[in-house]
Amino acid sequence: MLIHSRAATAPLIAESRKTCVDEVVRTRDYLAHFTDELKRRAATPGRRLALTVALSYVVRDCLLGEMGSPPDIRKALFEGSQGYLFAVHEGMKEWSKTQER
Repeated sequence: MLIHSRAATAPLIAESRKTCVDEVVRTRDYLAHFTDELKRRAATPGRRLALTVALSYVVRDCLLGEMGSPPDIRKALFEGSQGYLFAVHEGMKEWSKTQER
């Protein structure tokens, strides 16, 4: 699977790939249909930001990997980015809040 080969962005989805994907799908459903039931299950605004940033780095990681960039270079590139650090640290805080619901 593509995600398994992308060690540089593993911390972004480390909590649980299935939970992360399910959360993105539930949020997408809410943003498409705007029902009260979907709103309760969707990510909070802070979590949506963290998910968006995290997914942007996962896509970048995949593209750079497909172009032949070594994992250690990609990881060093991402770890030097404030956006990546936000997604890892702030995103994990937001994710833990959603697990309390």
